[in-house]
Amino acid sequence: EFVSDDTTYIVTNVAVKDIGDLKTIWTSFNTRFIPGLTFALNYELGGLNVFGYHFFNILIHVFASFLVYKFVHLTFETPVLKNTALAKESGSVAFLSSLIFLCHPIQTQGVAFVTQRFVSLLTISYLLTLIFYILARLRSKKIYYIAAMGTLIMGLFCKENIITIPVTVCVYELFFFKAADRRWWQRLYPAAPFFSIWLLFPLIFMQGSPKAALGLKEQVIGRAIDWNYFFTEINVLRTYLRLFILPVNQIHEYDYPLAQGFWEPSTLYSVCLLAALLGLAYYLYSRSKVSSFCILWFFITTSVEFAVVSIVNKNVIYEHWLYLPMVGFALFLSYSMHAFFKSRGRLRLAAVLLIALMASATYQRNKVWQNEIGFWQDVLRKSPGRPAAHFAMGRAWD
Repeated sequence: EFVSDDTTYIVTNVAVKDIGDLKTIWTSFNTRFIPGLTFALNYELGGLNVFGYHFFNILIHVFASFLVYKFVHLTFETPVLKNTALAKESGSVAFLSSLIFLCHPIQTQGVAFVTQRFVSLLTISYLLTLIFYILARLRSKKIYYIAAMGTLIMGLFCKENIITIPVTVCVYELFFFKAADRRWWQRLYPAAPFFSIWLLFPLIFMQGSPKAALGLKEQVIGRAIDWNYFFTEINVLRTYLRLFILPVNQIHEYDYPLAQGFWEPSTLYSVCLLAALLGLAYYLYSRSKVSSFCILWFFITTSVEFAVVSIVNKNVIYEHWLYLPMVGFALFLSYSMHAFFKSRGRLRLAAVLLIALMASATYQRNKVWQNEIGFWQDVLRKSPGRPAAHFAMGRAWD
């Protein structure tokens, strides 16, 4: 059934009731216009029959998983990696990466939660932009640059996180393309066109209407950073790392404790852990560029939610915010397994067991999303102190 924000964005949103009224769809969704358009398409085809919405989300998720495969496979064709030992196993590394991305239980919220088509469409735009950029660098064809800019613009109308693309492209260029005869800033010239998004995004964002379903512009403009929320987000990053490795006790609405300053033991621990992780990325840069890149991917792709929560001061953690960061974790885990297991037979066995375990956990987690009553019962069982969850349960019973 439709749950949580699905009511606001779809069920009661007049904007999705007429696919021909592009102005109303734009007013309601703004920087998420493309997902809004797909909601309107779903409504045009089947009204509020939820099957079509879920089917579309699953198709998007499968396609995103294929793009993960393509992205990883192309990465091993870059000058830095093409002659490495694992380059011969690039197909296997890419395939396992895509399966981890596809089956990891933390992805359930990004797929079963209809509204979070935002994150899956963003991820498709993000990966397509990187894929076309890599092809442009490898094949030296302008058509791929044009395609990359096209998918970049598409991402502008999917979700705000697309603004991190220039940073990701720069990091990718420095990690995987050789140019020993040029200084580091000269090596970034191919990435320069992508910084145009930092000019385009504010123009689109500032056109947001007070009637928008999200209302992000009104929440952000004129607000200052709340440092307690900032420190809380540092703790949240630590929780995200745990959810990657051990996705247990998943919750839609976390009753997450708000930090009360930098010197709290939990915050200090998180700062030390994240600093050590960044130090590891620096250490691995000359030893394992793939692993180092994956660590930086995590920090880059979680940065927008980190910043927005620090300003907006609302819910501090959601599992669907890990949908795009999962690309880096999937590559990291697949790459690590291929490097660890010298026997191909043992690698296959470990991979089969891992994917089977993930798929089973995802199947079980997905049951929570079958109906709204059961959904909020699960939330209240795990987060009984969430007032919003009690309100939502009352509305569900109404």
